[in-house]
Amino acid sequence: QVTTITQPRLLIYTDAFFMWAFDGSERGRALLPPPDQTSDAQIGAVAREYNSVAGTYIREGATIRYNHLVALVPNAMAPENQPLVREIRMLTANRLETQITNEDGVTLVLIYRRVE
Repeated sequence: QVTTITQPRLLIYTDAFFMWAFDGSERGRALLPPPDQTSDAQIGAVAREYNSVAGTYIREGATIRYNHLVALVPNAMAPENQPLVREIRMLTANRLETQITNEDGVTLVLIYRRVE
């Protein structure tokens, strides 16, 4: 099954640090009413559609090991969830493809292209 994500995603890589921010919604995150009219449930709903992580990474051949130093979801920073390891499928000046396979044997392929 192939799923194409069309919502905004941002990845920033330097020589040793990374940061990503994802809008995980299907139709784009909803705008909220003015703060004095916004409920906790509305704030929670839009917050659950957002994911952001930053930290360090090491590339070892065809493997990238991400160490999450700060994350919207605190569990991502827990020692038992470090490092996040992804295999590089393709790396060019303008494209990065990584993959990770979960315990059920499902492989997630992430494809990114460079924009400046």
